[in-house]
Amino acid sequence: MPVPSVRRRPPRSDVREAVLAAAWDVFRRRGYERATLAEVARTAGYTKGAVYSNFEGKDGLMLELLQRNVGARVGVLRERLEHLDVSADWRAEVARIAIEQLQEANEWTRLFLDFWSRAAANPSLRKALAEVRQGVQADLARTLEELPPTAVPPPVIARTVFALANGLTIEAAIDDEPLDLEPYAVVIEGLLAEPA
Repeated sequence: MPVPSVRRRPPRSDVREAVLAAAWDVFRRRGYERATLAEVARTAGYTKGAVYSNFEGKDGLMLELLQRNVGARVGVLRERLEHLDVSADWRAEVARIAIEQLQEANEWTRLFLDFWSRAAANPSLRKALAEVRQGVQADLARTLEELPPTAVPPPVIARTVFALANGLTIEAAIDDEPLDLEPYAVVIEGLLAEPA
C-alpha cells in the first residue's frame, strides 16, 4: 500500500519573505490603498491566514517594507562610505552616493507617500510610522558621524535628506515629471560643509 506523501509546512522565514515580496509587487502595481491582503496572499501563494500569522495586516506589511527598503539604502551608503577616501573631495562623493540611493528609491518614496496619507489620519499608525522613520534616520545619522566633522549635525543632515527626497517626489508627481535628483546633490554637499 503506498504511503501518502506528507506535505511539510515551509519555514516561517520563507513564508514571511514570500509575503513581503508579494506585498511589494502588489503595492507597487496597485498603490497602497487599492491593494488587498487577498491579492498579496494569492501572489505569494499562501492564504490570508498565512499573511495574518506573520504580519499585523496591510499596515504591518508596509511598515516592514519601509524599514527594510530604507534600511537597505542606508546600508548601501554605509558600505560605500567604508571605502571613501576622506583626504580627497569626499563631500561631493557622499552627495553623489546619497542622490544615487534616493533616485533608486523613487518608486518606493511614491508608495511611502501614499501610505503616509493613511497614517496621517490614524494616530497609532502615525506613531508606528514615526518610530520606523526615526530609526532609519538615526541609522543614517550614525553612518554620517563616521565622516569628518560637518557644520550641520548628522541628525539634521539625515532628516533633511529624507525631507528633500519626499518633497521633491511630491513636486515631480504634481508636475507629472520623472524625478531627477541630480541637480540637488549640491544641497547635500552643502550640508556636509566643514565647520566654521
